[in-house]
Formats: sequence, structure tokens, C-alpha cells
Amino acid sequence: GQRDLSGASSLGRQDIFQDLFINVCYMSGLLGNYNMSTEERTYCFVDSLERQSALIVAINTAVENGDIIGLDGWKYIWGMIFELRDLQLLSGKNLKESDPDLLTGEARIEFSRRLMQLDEPDVIHDTPRKGIMSLVFGTGSSENLSNQLTRRGSQQSLHGKEDLLLWDEIASSDEEDEPSSNNDEYASLPYYQRSPSRQFSSVGTAFENQLFNEMAYGNDDLPVTGLERIDSRQAELLSPRGRVRNRLANLVDFNGLISETRYLCDDGLSDTLNALIDIIRDSSKNNNANEEAAISGLPISPASEAFAEILLCEVVRKNRDRFAFIWENILSAHYNSRLTCRPEGSEVESDSMILTPGIEKCVSGILKICIWASSRNVFANEVLPTLEILHPPLGACVWSPLELNLDKHLSEGLWRICRNVDGLSQIDDKAWEGILGLLDWCASRGGIPSRDNFGSLDEDDPSLQAFRSLHLMLHAEELKDIVP
Repeated sequence: GQRDLSGASSLGRQDIFQDLFINVCYMSGLLGNYNMSTEERTYCFVDSLERQSALIVAINTAVENGDIIGLDGWKYIWGMIFELRDLQLLSGKNLKESDPDLLTGEARIEFSRRLMQLDEPDVIHDTPRKGIMSLVFGTGSSENLSNQLTRRGSQQSLHGKEDLLLWDEIASSDEEDEPSSNNDEYASLPYYQRSPSRQFSSVGTAFENQLFNEMAYGNDDLPVTGLERIDSRQAELLSPRGRVRNRLANLVDFNGLISETRYLCDDGLSDTLNALIDIIRDSSKNNNANEEAAISGLPISPASEAFAEILLCEVVRKNRDRFAFIWENILSAHYNSRLTCRPEGSEVESDSMILTPGIEKCVSGILKICIWASSRNVFANEVLPTLEILHPPLGACVWSPLELNLDKHLSEGLWRICRNVDGLSQIDDKAWEGILGLLDWCASRGGIPSRDNFGSLDEDDPSLQAFRSLHLMLHAEELKDIVP
């Protein structure tokens, strides 16, 4: 399949190549059948080697020919990635951000609990990084799952994507543990290859070798050589879904989708980013549409919408040398349209939006981009004024209920920006307005006494972070006589 696509790409007929590529994407079975439940869609993919091979061919083709698959091709690639995430078939090592989280571990757990609107606060504390799908596949009772899914008061759709809220949740399959990312632990598995698609003549040969070794793994009928280093009990612990998840992690270059964008032309890079932005925008519309529209379109879960915002930042991170082009042509319009929404005929008051996982990662993305720009003095004067749309009056996000807000995100982002005093010494007045406006907002938030240290504030309290940032800027030698 991949050889046929490679041959079509060399003909100089991009239209033929793109049609073939889209057909291969549909053969994966991950782009459709949204009138089935999560369990049914998972079973259909796990039980079909043809669908798995189509996915492997499609993604590896996108890594090698990202310039010519077009905007629609990239939409289907990202759509398959998000469907894998929703079906818990994407390995946990691919669900990570390059930059440190803006929240502490305890604050992240608390924010996730409030985001999911759980009645029992201990659910996430007792099962960190397990998520809803762990309950579906046997690690929790169905009664508790039903209570959690109905907590939001929304109508349940057939595909059930609206209930997936945590973008990095990793669910165990049939009580199995997610494999560690340590390569030493994989060394004892005979079918593990660090980059199998590049060690064989083709992806098909690598896939065939993978299946053969999986059959040999744990097969008691094979002769004993005395060189075995594996425990056969490990094979029995792998469920079909867990086995497929490991198989895809070994055969598919998921990280290459991000890292190889460095070599794309400007048009190819634009298609990659615009595809993500279109999916995010369509997802926001589908959340308000009826079920028939969601089935016929390309619905993604709120968790995958947040994942899309993260992928957007990861691609930008890999293309820092073209950041000015990306910001002016793509990112600036995306963030402004997503976070500033004004009704017609109004010049002052902004419309409002509900805080969702996608909005959280959108705000986090702006903060991280501002941190990059200020630390490297790259396009900082154009990026830092965007901080004004993260809070009232320009910001459109609703900051109530008080228990669910992004105050700690904003204050931590403010601190990371302000501690780059060398970069701040070269910004203009407009950029300073963005920083000081965010500082003023954070100073008015927080102030809640710490539960652990009586009579003091938490280390990540927004008002305390604002004071630290202001204190640093006023006393830093590099910013003497520069702060407005």
C-alpha cells in the first residue's frame, strides 16, 4: 500500500495521490461509524489487521510526504490520531507535553476533579491518570460509571465522546498496566524494535515481522533455546487492546508527525496547522449541533480538542525558526477568534464562553508561546500584547464558578515570563501593557489561605505570584528604569 502511494506521489499528479491517500485513511475505519459506542468502535479496530495496516501506511506516508497530502489529508491524519486517543489506543508516551505543566501536581488533580464535576473528590486522587475508560474496561463498577456520566446533565450521544474530558487519561485494559517508556524494560520482549519501519525494506515487512513475533511471544509450542529472557506470564496480561496499542507504538512514527514538520515547505506547514485549527473550530460547532450532524461530521471529544491545542503548540515549538510566519498567518487569528468573541454592534462588551478542556489548553498555549518569545527575544513585541485577551475586559471566558478558573495558570505563566528579565529589557510599551495588565488581574485573584500552612498563602496562589513577579521586575538590575 505504501509503495503504491509512493509511486503515485512521484507521478506529479497530486490530485491522484491525495485521492488515494484519503481512501487509505478511510480504510482504517477510524473516520466514521460514530453511531456506534466506544466499545464497539474499539473492537472493530482491534479485531481487524486490515484497518491497523491502513493506519500504519497512512501515518508513515504523512511523515514522508507531508508537503503534498494537502489540507484534507492532514485533517484525516489528525482525525485518526484523535480517534485513537478517544479509544485509548494511543500509548501514554505520546500523551505528553514538551514544556512543564503550568500547574503543580496537586493543583492539576484538583482542577481535573472540578472540570469533570465529580461528586466524589476522592475518585481522581485514588486513581490518578486512569480516567473514565478504565471503568469501562473492568477496573471500576458500571454503576459508578453511570453515575459519573450522567453528572453533567447532558443528553448522551451514541458515540459518547462528550464524556471524555481529560486529554492525557490512560486507561488500563483488563487490569493491565501501561508499559513504561524505559527502553531497558522492552529489551526482553522479542518483538520490540526501536524503529522497525526503518530496519526493514518496507512498512509491510515490519508489520509482518511484528505479527510473527507476537505469535511467538508466549507460545509454549516453540522449541526452547535457553536464550529466553521473558516471563511468559506477561503475555497473558496483555489484552487485545493492549497488544494493539503496543503494536502501533512500535510500528507507527507518531512523534515523526511533529518532528518532521521542520522539513515541510511553508504551504505544507500551513496545511498541518490549519487542519488542526479547522478541527478545533468544527469541534466547537459540533458541541452545539444535533447528533445527526455529529455522526456525519468528524466529532472529537473535549479531551481530544485539548490535545489538538497541545499539538498546535508542539508543531510551533519544532518550527521556531519560522515563528514569525506562523504567528502572523495562522496563530494570531486563531487565538483572537477563539478567546475574544463580541456580539454584533458591540464595541466594548465581549461575549462569554464556558471554560472547557480545549479553552484551558488554548490559554496555556498562549502563555507558553509568550514564555518562549520573551526568553529568546523572538517576536516578543508582537506576541506579548496577546496577554490582554486572557482576562477581562477583552477576554471572553467566564470566570465563574469560582471553583473552576484559570487563575493559577495565568499567574504561573506570568511568573515564567517575568523571570526572563533579559528578554523583558528589550520589549516595547505595548508588550509591557500586556504583561502589567495580566499582573493587575492576577493580583486581584487568589488570596485564599493555605489548607496546610495556617495563616499563609499557597506557593502557587495567584496574588502571591503577582507580588513575586512585580518584586522581581522592580529590583532586577537589568530592568532598572525600564519598567513603565
